Amino acid sequence: VHRRSLEYALRRFLPAELLRRANNRYRPPQEVEIDGERRPDIRLEHPAVTGPINTEIKWAENYTLEELLAALETQLVGQYLRPRDSRYGIFLLGMIGHNDKTRWNDPAGGPRLNFLQVVERVRARAAELQATTPGVLGLAVVAIEFRPPARWND
Repeated sequence: VHRRSLEYALRRFLPAELLRRANNRYRPPQEVEIDGERRPDIRLEHPAVTGPINTEIKWAENYTLEELLAALETQLVGQYLRPRDSRYGIFLLGMIGHNDKTRWNDPAGGPRLNFLQVVERVRARAAELQATTPGVLGLAVVAIEFRPPARWND
C-alpha cells in the first residue's frame, strides 16, 4: 500500500492479503450486497461458521474522531450488522500518513489525540455498542499502522 493510496487501494490490498493467508479457512469477498444495497468493504465467510463477519475500512487520517465514531455506529453496526445473520463486525482503521495528519481534536475539549489514542476511543465506543446492541455478539476495532515505526508516536 503506497503512502498516497486511497481507501480503494486499502480495500483491494486487505482482501488479497487475507485470501493469501486463509488456507481455505474463509473467503473474503469484497463489497457483497446485503440488506437493501448496503455493501461492507469486506465480508469474511466460512461455511462452518454461522454468519459472516462484516468489515468496514477507513483511513483514519481522512476523518475526524466524530466521523469515525459515527461510521462505527451508523455504518457498521447500524447497517452492516442489522441483518439477522450478521452478528460480528470489524472496524479497521489504517494510518499511512498520506496527508501528514497526525493529531485529532478531542470532542471533549482535551488535548489533541494521536492515532493510538483515537483507536482507543473507537475501541471503547465499540465495546459500549456491543454491550448495548441486541444481536451484536462481537465488535472489534483493528488498527494497522503503515507508517515507519519512528512516526508511530506522532
